[in-house]
Amino acid sequence: MFVIYEEGEKEKSCVISKNPVKLIKTDEHFLDAFFNDFEHILENQKSKLTDLIIGMDSFTKSEGYISSPLSKFQSIFSHLLCYRFPKFEKVLTISALERNRQHTKNSSRMMAKFEAILKSRTVPLEVKNLRLTVFESQIFGILRFIRTKSLKGYRTLQFGLSEKKDTLALGSISKCETLKNMEYLGIYDFVMTNPISDFLNIPELLLIRGSISRDDILIIKQAFITNPRLKKWNLELGNSEGDEVIYEVLGRTFNGQPNKWFFETPNFKETLSIHYTKRPTYTNIVFTRINLIDVPKNALIRCE
Repeated sequence: MFVIYEEGEKEKSCVISKNPVKLIKTDEHFLDAFFNDFEHILENQKSKLTDLIIGMDSFTKSEGYISSPLSKFQSIFSHLLCYRFPKFEKVLTISALERNRQHTKNSSRMMAKFEAILKSRTVPLEVKNLRLTVFESQIFGILRFIRTKSLKGYRTLQFGLSEKKDTLALGSISKCETLKNMEYLGIYDFVMTNPISDFLNIPELLLIRGSISRDDILIIKQAFITNPRLKKWNLELGNSEGDEVIYEVLGRTFNGQPNKWFFETPNFKETLSIHYTKRPTYTNIVFTRINLIDVPKNALIRCE
């Protein structure tokens, strides 16, 4: 079941929907309506939440936003078309600057309230899957008060601004129990600058890196060979200049499997697969532990 809280037609109004039938229209701010219900849910929670999605990307229907073809940033407008509610067919027009100001204000208020609620609990909130779409400064704050095995992190985008990826470093990973015990971590819209060694306890990982060094490849390769807990890492590299580094460390392949390497591990039933893919704007290098029987004939590389 999904319950959706949306801005209403008036400044301080809210529409609450479920799957996605309209239930209620209230005269309170949609954040107030949401948090009143959220606190009651937490107080009466009897089992672990399956999914918690905290999204700062838009506080209204995202499919309703279009930009007018004007050159100056100050002249860009967003149009909110409430398609599903006949009474809301009026078009609301606000400047991009005002839209982003409201976005930042609501986002800061929402995260501060979330953190206050979670901090007041005697035990961390347990969630099976957590998804955050937040500003850079917000991605780490509430993790201190949540226990989850799976985190997907996205960067919130403001209207009319560049979609160039920002850099991000998750500070004090070694001190955050949630990150230390993560089974899956995916950071999708930030170029991560943490040392690779910060992530060596996470079985499944998806990260964007500006580049990859010789030492990074050696560290990851050795970790996958010696640590059976590691399953799959997918690293997206921001440039395609790492070819020579990768070939220098892994060697050229002559097994009919271009840009694929298979290294033996101490567990003779498994092997390390490394797959390097070059794309027009970025490259991927994927490290995976696979079954030995899935390795092509004569492709296994013996470790010295």
